[in-house]
Amino acid sequence: MSILVLLVLIFSLILKNKSSSKQQPDAKTVFNGEVQTPKSKKSILKYAFSNRKKKNFLKRVENNNNNSNNNSSDNSIKSLNDSVFIGDSVTLKLRNYTMNKKKTDPNFLENVKFLSSGSLGCIKALQNVSNESLHPSYNGEKLPIEISVKKINPKKVFIMLGLNDVSSGRDVAIKAYKELVEKILKKCPDTKVYLQTVTPILKGKEKTNLTNKSIEEYNLDIKNLCKEMNLTYVDVASIMKTSDGYLKSEYCSDPESMGIHFTDTACVAWLEYLIKSC
Repeated sequence: MSILVLLVLIFSLILKNKSSSKQQPDAKTVFNGEVQTPKSKKSILKYAFSNRKKKNFLKRVENNNNNSNNNSSDNSIKSLNDSVFIGDSVTLKLRNYTMNKKKTDPNFLENVKFLSSGSLGCIKALQNVSNESLHPSYNGEKLPIEISVKKINPKKVFIMLGLNDVSSGRDVAIKAYKELVEKILKKCPDTKVYLQTVTPILKGKEKTNLTNKSIEEYNLDIKNLCKEMNLTYVDVASIMKTSDGYLKSEYCSDPESMGIHFTDTACVAWLEYLIKSC
């Protein structure tokens, strides 16, 4: 073979190697927007596994955070569990709202009972039980409120009464309130009692013997009663009223009639306030 032919063959081999080198560059892999250059297929697999593991870990952390937030929310609402709500038609709306929520969430306000009836007040609650009396029923039986509370044996009792008592005069109304609370505490001395303020009336719906001013004065009497009896005063009215003291329109379900009853939105605000305050 001539020297010329040999040189041509050598030159061809050199060109072939360079071409092969260009067609097979170092493997590059993109993870999370970053270009990585592993040294081998084994390195690529190792990096991919490491990255997936990191992603799974971050996902678990996110899930744990979400669960933690949910548990925090659950724990907050659970603070109202094992309670009794006593009241008139305003509390009756809260009962109806709760029953509707339980249709989709059976654990909502677990073991919460309601002793409420339309037009109920402290004065009427102290009357003898009869077919005509307004005492709310418990397990289908109409009983004095303190007896029903005793049967339920709750950890907490939330009372909102007075809207139907204010027109009888502040002294008479607050005296009846005190007597009712004393009866409850006598039957359930370990139960924590919360007295909630009476909520305001929608603008244009006040009456001669029932105004927002008379309600505010009565709420002051409730506050003083809480101090006297070492009870917890819960000012629900404060979140329900406008700057000029009327029931917020978005919270009123009967603007064309009485102007005192609540919407679902008001019930949500009510419960949120109780969770924060109690």
